Amino acid sequence: MSDKSSGIYVIDEDYNVVSCNDTILEVYPQLKKGEKCHRCLMNLDEPCPACPVARKIKGPQTYMDPIRKIYETVDAVDMVLENGRPGHALVLSTVGERETVSALLPKTLPELDRLLEHEYYDSLTDGYSSRSMPSRRPFSQPGRNVYRSLSTFPGRTFTVSS
Repeated sequence: MSDKSSGIYVIDEDYNVVSCNDTILEVYPQLKKGEKCHRCLMNLDEPCPACPVARKIKGPQTYMDPIRKIYETVDAVDMVLENGRPGHALVLSTVGERETVSALLPKTLPELDRLLEHEYYDSLTDGYSSRSMPSRRPFSQPGRNVYRSLSTFPGRTFTVSS
C-alpha cells in the first residue's frame, strides 16, 4: 500500500463501487466502478464473509486479506452519496506487527478459555505446561477472582489472584 495515503473505495447500499482512489487501485486493480465490490475482489455473488458493511461492524477492524495474505485495518464509514442515498467508504491501511499480533489474540471469554487449555512450551521452565488446570474456571464466571495455579516447578505451587 502506498506511503502517501490509505486505500479508499466507496460503495452504495447494493455494494456497487461508486469511486476509488489511486492507492486502492494500485493494490486491487480489479476494482471497477459500477460493479459489485465482492464480485471484483473475490469473485463472489454475495458480500464477502468478513465484510464490515454486511456485518454492520462499526470502527476499524483488522483482517487477514485473503488476496495478499497480509493483515489490513479496514474501517467502513457510513456516508451519504451525491445522489442522496446511503453509501459506505471503506478505508484500508496495511498494519504493523503490533496490530497483526493483536488481531490474533482472544477476544471473548470462551476463546481465552480454549487458549488456556492448550499445552504449550514454556521457555522459562524449559518444559511444557500441564493440561490439567484447576477445576475452578473463574475466567468464565463474571465477578469471580482470577485464579490459576501453576505447577510447572516440581514441589512448588505458584498462585496468581486478584
